[in-house]
Amino acid sequence: MGDFALIRGEKVVLRAIEASDVEKLWNWQQDEEVMRLRDYPSPPRSYAEVEREYTGTESETDRIRLGIMTTEGILIGEISLANMERRVGDAELTIFIGDKAFWGRGYGSDAVRAMCKYAFEQMNLHRVTLFVHAENFRAIKAYEKCGFIEEGRAREAEYMDGRYSDIVSMGLLRDELKQG
Repeated sequence: MGDFALIRGEKVVLRAIEASDVEKLWNWQQDEEVMRLRDYPSPPRSYAEVEREYTGTESETDRIRLGIMTTEGILIGEISLANMERRVGDAELTIFIGDKAFWGRGYGSDAVRAMCKYAFEQMNLHRVTLFVHAENFRAIKAYEKCGFIEEGRAREAEYMDGRYSDIVSMGLLRDELKQG
């Protein structure tokens, strides 16, 4: 695989998700703690469903989904740009670090920076948006380190842990991206 297929950060490499990654991605989706903090929690899914999602033949024209690897080659998560509106230069970022051994060590921030840099410099996007649970303080701090600013809050928009919680909307404009 040539460098054109990779997006490099300081600590991570973002690359296409391969069929050999599906088992690890599925295992992370079975971990309640990982899924609880994910921007878009989903109900349990079968291995076949997850495999179809990642290896399906349908081309996604409004989404880029990549695996997050350490520079040593360990797959630790997933990042994507979705709902791309090329006319206005906007996309929505989602990310999760599934390997808990890499939580809180700067890998997520580095992946976000690398993906946003790619979005702005290679795709000529103007803005990246994301949504995060208000209680996911670690993620909010990581997003702010990259330059994201809280733009709004959907009050009690998600039901989690027996109660409603807010969803925070954050945005980043091209000239606001902060390097590590």
